[in-house]
Amino acid sequence: MKNSKKVTAILIPGILALLLSGGAAADWSWSFTGSYTGNSSGMTFSGSGGAPSVTATAWSNSISAANTSSNYGSGDLVKRSIYRYSGGLGVTSPDDVNQGSPEHATDNQYRIDSILLYFGGTAVTLDQVKFGWVSGDSDFSMSAYTGGGSSNLSAMGYGDLASNGWSTIGSYYNPGTATTAVNPAEVSSSYWLISALNPNLGGTSNTNYYGNDFFKLASVGGTGPSNEVPEPSTLLLLGGVLLITVMRGQVVANRRESGHALQA
Repeated sequence: MKNSKKVTAILIPGILALLLSGGAAADWSWSFTGSYTGNSSGMTFSGSGGAPSVTATAWSNSISAANTSSNYGSGDLVKRSIYRYSGGLGVTSPDDVNQGSPEHATDNQYRIDSILLYFGGTAVTLDQVKFGWVSGDSDFSMSAYTGGGSSNLSAMGYGDLASNGWSTIGSYYNPGTATTAVNPAEVSSSYWLISALNPNLGGTSNTNYYGNDFFKLASVGGTGPSNEVPEPSTLLLLGGVLLITVMRGQVVANRRESGHALQA
């Protein structure tokens, strides 16, 4: 009888604590300033906290604004060269007027550069972006592939993303090198596109904002299927099952105790 009460006294508070706490989500993060495998065609980085690896590739418009009336480029997307610097990832293309600083960064000078992050089939909910280096301004836009189209960027331009299964996440203005909270809708995807400020990804149409954003992507953070907080209904169901199990065990123990008392 005493042992039964001790077990109940231990388990029931534990169950209540679980229900009230709602669980704890472990954060995933990926740094783009350290070691990697691959080359300028694509770089793969390990994640922390049990996160999957991520492969980063570089993209931009095929037609430079130097040859068009647009000051942020046009045409379908073309794969570019990606480089890792001490401040993070930058994008370069043959039509960069200056192959050095600051156009070695991810920018929207003459065209709009983007970095595609692929998490190998794991749906990741990105919620943080950080730049390790900026020049001038650092406005950026984000999109995620959520299905119903194509994840192959070479088959479309920025203006075709929405009709090919890509969801606009939002645009963020001049974060500098501070960590930026993103994706308030908590969209999950294996494919994430981080672009210099982009009018096709929710960015302002005011052209004064374009052509002066230069940044290097240092890291991103988020959560995945294995470390997201359980739904409250799931916790309640689990707690109820555990509580019933404990109570049944106590009833059985009480009956056995009463039986021993009668025999004595």
